[in-house]
Amino acid sequence: MATELLVTNRINGGEELLAALDRARFPVDAALWYSHEGTWRYLIGSLVVDKQGPKEAYRRVNQVLRRGVGGFNLSDITVLSSHDPLLRLLRSAVSTPAQAVAGIRFGGNTINNVFIEDAYIYRLA
Repeated sequence: MATELLVTNRINGGEELLAALDRARFPVDAALWYSHEGTWRYLIGSLVVDKQGPKEAYRRVNQVLRRGVGGFNLSDITVLSSHDPLLRLLRSAVSTPAQAVAGIRFGGNTINNVFIEDAYIYRLA
């Protein structure tokens, strides 16, 4: 399967979205692009999922997106619990400060027998 490229405008858009979520006081513990089976998804880990449910988390993220932030749609995004197994797995190898907006490329690695095809990490606290 051919892997979709993560292009500069998507990388910049992901950073822009994270900054907008921070300004909107939406708690983000993890923000990253993640490639699985050749397709990139923007993953957001938030305690809002645990405390108020995924529907509320998506509603709040969509409020930010409607302002034209990031240049992509809600269909590009997956909102997860901060305790999601994939995020916990990634944190075992990479972490950032809680309010970081980093640019860490992490791919072609195996963590606990799980192959990580590719990821571009902004925050993983």
